[in-house]
This record gives sequence, structure tokens and C-alpha cells, in this order.
Amino acid sequence: MGYQLTKLSWWHESIIDWMLIHPDRRLKDCARDFDVTPEWMYTVTNSDVFKERLAERSEAHRTAISVGVIEKASALADMALDVAMERFQHEHSAGDINLSKAVGVADKAFELAGIGGKNKAAQAPTFIQNNNVMQVESAHLQAARQRLLDRQAELREASPLTLEAQAELVE
Repeated sequence: MGYQLTKLSWWHESIIDWMLIHPDRRLKDCARDFDVTPEWMYTVTNSDVFKERLAERSEAHRTAISVGVIEKASALADMALDVAMERFQHEHSAGDINLSKAVGVADKAFELAGIGGKNKAAQAPTFIQNNNVMQVESAHLQAARQRLLDRQAELREASPLTLEAQAELVE
């Protein structure tokens, strides 16, 4: 049956590190970088204990990358929503809100945050407002409403506006 690795050392962890850092390279490249024969590298990496540890580390690596990307996309969507809300508040006070632009910005923000996207629009109910047609899933609509309510509450706490001025902002 040949040599079967039973316990991993720091050196084996280094090989796993190399494999995670260089997913596009081959094992013979790894063997060359670690100054061992390709046959020895194949023997080590084909052992059950090595495969198990590589699978654990690979999953942890994928999870860490996914979480980072999702956090960044969510932060970007949040910033875009803040900018959009400021612009829309300005356009509202000037009486010049463009619904199609608002829907486009919201769609992109939801897509970046991983909620919704273009493939979900076909399943959404249709609403008509100001002769413009827009499709919204109820869960997305509720999430958007909640986000707006939360932001309005933040603005109220930070702003010394009177109740009348705050009511005008909401309308």
C-alpha cells in the first residue's frame, strides 16, 4: 500500500498554505518550491489525514473570503442608499423626484447586498405609481421600508427640526 501519513506537522500546514495561496498552480510546482520530489508531494497530499485537513482549511478559507465580500458589498449598498436618500430628499424638497432612477438605484443596492436581483423580478407583484410600472417583492419592499424608517429615526435624533419640519420630510 505504501507510505500513509498519520499525523500532520507545521510543515504539512505550510504545504496547505501554499496550496491555498496558489490554487492555480500544480503539485509539481509545490514540490519544486518545497525542494522535494513530485512523487513525495503526491504521497503526502494523497494521504487521508492530509486530504481531511486540506478540506477543513479550504472550507474555512472560502468562508472567510465569502464573509468579507458580503460585508463589503453590504457596506457599499448601505453607503449608496445613504447617498441616494440624501439626493432623493433634495429632489423631493425641489419637487423633482425621478421614480425610475430611484428604482434603479434601489435595485442595484439590493443586488449588491444579495437581496433580490434581476432574476427575481419576474416573480414580483406589479404596482403602478405616477404612470411608471415597477416590480417589487414584498420582502424587499418591507426591508426598504424598514431601512427608511430607521434612517428617518436617526435623522430625527440628530436634527433639531420641529415636528412640522420633520413631517414635511416624511411627506
